[in-house]
Formats: sequence, C-alpha cells, structure tokens
Amino acid sequence: MAENKTSFILYEDSIDVWEELTDEDAGQLIKHLFRYVNDQNPETVNPMVKLAFIPMKQHLKRDLKKYSKKADERSVSGVVGNLKRWHPDIYKRILSKEISIEEGQDIANDRKPSLSDNSDKEKSLSDVPIADSVSVNDSVNDSVNDSVIKKEKAIEPKVVFPFTSKNFKTVWEGYKNYRKKKNSKFSFANVDSENRKLVELENLSGKNELNAIKILQQTIDNNWSGFFQLKNNAVITPQNQKVRDKIAKYD
Repeated sequence: MAENKTSFILYEDSIDVWEELTDEDAGQLIKHLFRYVNDQNPETVNPMVKLAFIPMKQHLKRDLKKYSKKADERSVSGVVGNLKRWHPDIYKRILSKEISIEEGQDIANDRKPSLSDNSDKEKSLSDVPIADSVSVNDSVNDSVNDSVIKKEKAIEPKVVFPFTSKNFKTVWEGYKNYRKKKNSKFSFANVDSENRKLVELENLSGKNELNAIKILQQTIDNNWSGFFQLKNNAVITPQNQKVRDKIAKYD
C-alpha cells in the first residue's frame, strides 16, 4: 500500500470468483489479500487461491497507480495554493516560469513564517541587508526599519478559513474532533499546518463551500484521515441536515 493509504477497493463484479471457491479457499483468499495490501508479501501453495488472486492483484496495482497520480497532483496543487496565499511574490515567479515549483517551495521554506511577504514593497525592502545600511540613504534605511517592525507585529499567524460562514467553521471543528476521536494524539503541528490542510480542502472542492463540507462528511463516513475528490461530484445544499447531524456527534 502507498504511504498514508489505509483502504482499498474490492469490486462487486468479482463475486463470481468468490462464489466458485469453497468456504475454506475463500477464507484463505481473504487472508492472503489482506496480507498483500499490508505489504507482508504472502505466499500460498493453494492453486485456487493463486488463481483467484491474479485479477485482484492486477486491480490493486492499477488502483494504486491512480491513487499515486492523484496524490501527486493534490500535493502539487496544495503547494501552489499555499505559495499563492502566503508567498504571492514566489507564486508570480512560478507563473512566469522564472523558477520551478520545487525551487519556489525551497525559497519559501527558507523564510520564517512570520516574515512572509505582504507586498512588493515589503519584499524589496526586506531584501536589503541591515548590516549594509551604511551604504543606503537614511530614507531607505527608515523604510527597512518600519518594515521590520510591521512584520514583528504580525509574528503570530492565524488560521485562515477559505470560507467564512459559521456553518463551515462548525463543520471544520467537527472534522478536527473526529480526527481526535480516531487518534487521541492527533493535533495540527502548528497554525501553518492547519492552514495548509484548509488550502488543500479549498482546492479539492473547486473553491466551493458546499463541496468542501461534503468532502469533510465523506472523510468521516469512510473513516479516512485525508481528503479525496467527491465520487460523484455531488453538491449538498444548506438544508441538508444530515451533514450537521453527522458532525454533531463529534462535537
């Protein structure tokens, strides 16, 4: 299984294979299947199990390739979205193909979270080494000092919600409570970590609040830890009480 992948799909059209097996062979097959997806590299001398497992193994490998591809796409989308939100200057350089996404991420990682650029003016001023202030005129030096003071005031990052409605914030808190119930040690490492998760959800939902809520519900319904695209692109309405009921039990 891929890292962080905790589920797999058994297709209903495989029922014919299962029906042809004895109960004993079917039991051996299901054990063999679970050992395989848990990377135990199982071996069997039962020819029926070997034969029945061949198409299942092929399905699992195809699904794993699809999952890995989607995971890579989501990862890239999340990185770009995070850069767009917190480092717009880097984001513009990526759009203009001046640097690659990987290079942009490296530049962002080298910055302190509290010193993320808020404007082109602050960016240009922050690039002036304070140690070399002797070589710049008093006006520019004062601007640098003012910029540093403004940035120090913004030292404590805050959670930035992509959707500002009370309903979304309630559902988000419900999702976090669900994660805590699933794993008592769960917590976001810091505010930036939670913001990155929100950016991932925003991008995956197509920046649609109702889709985002549905994705959260889907995650809880399937006992997942991560977010995945809606299976049928369904959009819920604010009147759908089922969402609130589902979240309420984790509050």
